[in-house]
Amino acid sequence: METSEQELFGLLNRLTDILGEDWERKLMENSPPVSWDDLVTKEWAEAKFASIRGEISRVEVDLSKEIAGLRTEVADLRTEVDGLRTEVDGLRTEVADLRTEVDGLRTEVADLRTALAGQTEKIAGQSEKIAGQTEKIAGLHTEIASLHTEIASLHTVIASQTRTMALMFAGFASTVCAALAGGIWFG
Repeated sequence: METSEQELFGLLNRLTDILGEDWERKLMENSPPVSWDDLVTKEWAEAKFASIRGEISRVEVDLSKEIAGLRTEVADLRTEVDGLRTEVDGLRTEVADLRTEVDGLRTEVADLRTALAGQTEKIAGQSEKIAGQTEKIAGLHTEIASLHTEIASLHTVIASQTRTMALMFAGFASTVCAALAGGIWFG
């Protein structure tokens, strides 16, 4: 729709009446020369806004899916950590049981030593019994050494699992930091 020269002249006169001649001139001097094709129409703006809203909706859906995936991963990690805690608790119980057994064996050894000390005269006369008792003691020492080896092995397993848990927590922290650095908002 093109405006005629008469209509433009009428508009200019009306501006002069409303603003005054100085202001009308300043307005005309500072207005950029544009054609009607350069102006944004309401239809164009609405179409552009609709396109932007659609893109925002797609991004929101994608973000929602990623957040849901991250929540699932966090829940899985928590489950794994709980499982590891249960395993560690089980290992602690086993170690405590082994310590109790070792303490019992130490008590047995101490009792045997006390009995042997009290029976010094009898032992001197009964070398066959001493040989049998010596074998028992050697067996107990072997068992104790074996238990010490098992305890050392359990310490190694606990240390390994502790490192694994630390790495898992570090990976989780890295994931959360990356998500926060990427602008993902958990809300």
